[in-house]
Amino acid sequence: DVRCTHGATAGRVDDEQVLYAMCRGLTRYEAMHMIVEGFFAEVYDRIPVELVRETLSQAVERKLGIGD
Repeated sequence: DVRCTHGATAGRVDDEQVLYAMCRGLTRYEAMHMIVEGFFAEVYDRIPVELVRETLSQAVERKLGIGD
């Protein structure tokens, strides 16, 4: 698992964040995907080349097993 915060740490995704999202109707998969995407969005937004952004996003999703 990956911990997604705005610091420079790595670890598990906060179970409370996942539970909060699931209580609002998301599946565990959807909650994890949303949290991880939110973390990486800051990084993706700094990449000016769309093809590079998409390629990186897809690679991260594949690596984490959360791709569509």
